[in-house]
Amino acid sequence: MSERMELTDTELQDRLRYATTVVIIGVNPDNPTERFMDVAQLPNGRPICKAQQAMMMLDAAQALAEQHDCT
Repeated sequence: MSERMELTDTELQDRLRYATTVVIIGVNPDNPTERFMDVAQLPNGRPICKAQQAMMMLDAAQALAEQHDCT
């Protein structure tokens, strides 16, 4: 995982074309003090073992934790 990845709309659409699973993390629009997270399997994605996906998410979580920037 890169230090901080920012995508253009075109880059995002390109990645979504071959994505299997998407993790969405954001601020709850109905309550800005709350956060939300969704994990979605995309219908046209090539299957990847769920255990492998979980390990990849753990790696991503570790990388995010190392970049901790909350005050």
